[in-house]
Amino acid sequence: MEKQSRKPYAQLIEAYLKLASYELIPAQKDSALLYAEKYSKMVNDNVLKYRVLYRISDRGWAGYKTQDRDVFKEANELIEDNTDPAIKAEYELGLGGYYAKSTDGRDFGQTCLLRSLTYYLTKEDKLSLQRRASIYMSLHNLKFVENQMDSAKLYLEKIEPLLPEVPLMLQLSYLGIRVNYHKTLKQLGTAQAYASEYLRLVEKYKLQNSHHGQMGLFNLGHIYFLRGNNDEAIAYYKRALALGESLNIHSTDYDIWHYTANAYEKKGDFKNAYEAQKKFLEEAVKRLDVNHHNAVKELEIQYSLKEKEQTQIKQAFERKILIASVCLLVILVFLLAFFYAKSRRAQRIIAQQSAALHELDAVKSRFFANVSHELRTPLTLILAPLSTMLKSGTLDALNNSLASLIRQNAESLLKLVNEILDLNKLEVGKLEVREESVVLYNFIRRVTANFESAATARHIRFTFNYAIDRYLQLLVDKDKVQKILNNLLSNAIKFTPENGEIAVTVEEHHHQICIKVKDTGRGIHPEDLPRIFERFYQSNRANALVEGGTGIGLSLSVELAKLMNGELKVESKLMEGSEFSFYFPKREVLTTLTNADAEEINHQVLYKEEIGLAGVELASESMQEPKATILIVEDNQSLRAYLVLILQDKYTVIKAENGQVALELLKKGLRPSLILTDVMMPVLNGYQLVNILKSDDELCSIPVIMLTARAEMQDKLKALRIGVDDYLTKPFEEEELLVRMNNLLQYAQKRSSDNLVVEKVEVLLDRGPETDLTPVVSVSDMAWLAQLESRVKLHLNETDYSVERMADDMALSRTQLFRKLKNLTGHSPQQYLQEVRLQQALYLLETKQAQSVKAVCYAVGLLQVKHFSQLFHRRFGKLPSAYL
Repeated sequence: MEKQSRKPYAQLIEAYLKLASYELIPAQKDSALLYAEKYSKMVNDNVLKYRVLYRISDRGWAGYKTQDRDVFKEANELIEDNTDPAIKAEYELGLGGYYAKSTDGRDFGQTCLLRSLTYYLTKEDKLSLQRRASIYMSLHNLKFVENQMDSAKLYLEKIEPLLPEVPLMLQLSYLGIRVNYHKTLKQLGTAQAYASEYLRLVEKYKLQNSHHGQMGLFNLGHIYFLRGNNDEAIAYYKRALALGESLNIHSTDYDIWHYTANAYEKKGDFKNAYEAQKKFLEEAVKRLDVNHHNAVKELEIQYSLKEKEQTQIKQAFERKILIASVCLLVILVFLLAFFYAKSRRAQRIIAQQSAALHELDAVKSRFFANVSHELRTPLTLILAPLSTMLKSGTLDALNNSLASLIRQNAESLLKLVNEILDLNKLEVGKLEVREESVVLYNFIRRVTANFESAATARHIRFTFNYAIDRYLQLLVDKDKVQKILNNLLSNAIKFTPENGEIAVTVEEHHHQICIKVKDTGRGIHPEDLPRIFERFYQSNRANALVEGGTGIGLSLSVELAKLMNGELKVESKLMEGSEFSFYFPKREVLTTLTNADAEEINHQVLYKEEIGLAGVELASESMQEPKATILIVEDNQSLRAYLVLILQDKYTVIKAENGQVALELLKKGLRPSLILTDVMMPVLNGYQLVNILKSDDELCSIPVIMLTARAEMQDKLKALRIGVDDYLTKPFEEEELLVRMNNLLQYAQKRSSDNLVVEKVEVLLDRGPETDLTPVVSVSDMAWLAQLESRVKLHLNETDYSVERMADDMALSRTQLFRKLKNLTGHSPQQYLQEVRLQQALYLLETKQAQSVKAVCYAVGLLQVKHFSQLFHRRFGKLPSAYL
């Protein structure tokens, strides 16, 4: 149905195109094409639309050049992608005809025409023959313009057989081309014959009163003019002018008057020649006006098209901006949605991780609480029997001191267990405040008095300043306040050096009691200060002192202060000291003091803590034989006293509570035979002390045993690298300590007897286990010893590796090796080899790299397991099986 509705429009379009092809008058042709264009918009046929637009672009009228060019482009866009051979040939024909008329596209036009001709040469239908004739005419015009007359004539001859099949207008076009071709070649007779034939056809088909009739009269008149027959020429010119006047066609008036004036002039009729020349000038002026008008019109069209193009560009740009904005908005929305989803996912993950951390923290707290509860039972079974033994009075002085020492440290452990339990109670909200009436002065004085003896022992000035009413009675939780003060005072004593000062001040601030504990210790680093009250916090700074501690005390103290509606604050300056301030509410009790409380205030009784083994000092000097001097550097008073107890029978013992005190004793001239030091100590720790000793020429030869609770292998390696001679991990056995000390002392005595004086340089055996070789060598000797040890280690598992092979490896004789090794280490080559084997065995056992004593024995090149065990026990004080 749709196809049938379009058919009448297609027929109308074809009719108007045929009417336009008659070219009767330009105005009529234009009118026919306008109707064809109008109806072409009502059909969906690109080929038909192309034909309409192509005919419009082919008008060639002045003032429409730009517009016709755009119409031509629009027409080509309709069928340029059509793959139908017939349509493609028609498209090539139109393209070739258009560019053949241009000045810069003739070659391209000729190529298109020849491609189109290739198709039409294969067809013999009437339309194909007509298209073939049109192509030949266009090719003739190309050659004619290029003055290739032979080629132009060839195409004319190809047209002649096709004339019977072509329409009248095409025949007339052919005759007009013939007239121009022969006039150009001065073949005027032949030109006149074709012109006469042109007029005959015009008269035959009644076209005398058309522009075809005018063109026939003008061409014939021009031929007569060229042949010199001026009268005939003038007669045909007049007929052409009259016909043009009647048809209102004046396009040829300019040429006709020009040649008429020339004809009159040649006749000698100057008067008519003058009149004709005047007419010619009038037409020339008209043509100039028309050309000017057409030029202006062309410029207007170009400007209009340019403006339209700019508008389209602007609109396209605005569309792009709009599209880009929309795209950007979509991307932004997408990104927002993506990041929102990612944020929600991250929040869920964080929430899950937070829940997991809380669960882990709860598990950890339950674990500590359970362990703490489990520890209380064995602690009870330790403390209760000890109290019974001490009260019995059956122990001698030494055993009584040991039992007191055990009780004191068991009570310290019980205190730590109770702190862990308090933390757990705080977390679950079960720790309650139990207030009771106390005389504040008496209570705080008792607490501080327990620390005065410790301060005096360390030569620390301890002051107590009570700036409020001594008879003031308050409601306080005595247990919690005492725990807070104990933590603050124990830390102050721990971190305040000798000759320092600790001040306890009690003041009232805005209805609150403030207890301040100020010391002149080294202070707290600014990086650590914000986190000082965090639970289990230990400084992570690379150069932080190694001092131990659980990280519970201050954390528990601040939590207890909050529980009592108080707070705990700290101010500290590095290397100047710290001040802790404990604030709690003032809840005064208005009752009468008891006589005991009043008497205590008046007499200011001091309560001092008993210290186990406080009376243990240096061994009796009545010993007949001189003893080796041992310097014990240990901050724990109980452990220090215990070491004195087990060593004083064999050695002269000097005590120091930290590395700084030990260093000052050494600077005053003390030269101990051996130093036994802890690692984690305040002020100056064990690592720092050894570093200072090994860099001092007078002190570097003193043997050092490091005694510590840090059991990690990297800690041992660190100690050995800085020059520690031996390393013993807590807990240790008395026999193991005594054996290692004895070995080091014997070795030092041997070196002393040999009068060895060498430049002190650290020698680090690159293996990890302990060594008792004093690293005092020159730079070149250090390199030699390192080379020797690397060579020995390569053969350590070889049972037949001997001193001779060792000498060969070092390119020395046995005597030279003995002398050099004895001078540098104090050992003979055999003793040195045995020492290296035993040190490697200790390393394998401590790092759990062997599963049996036998495997270790074979790994270090020894064959008899029993002999190996004896050597090992003699060297380290423990059997190798004890490590498995």
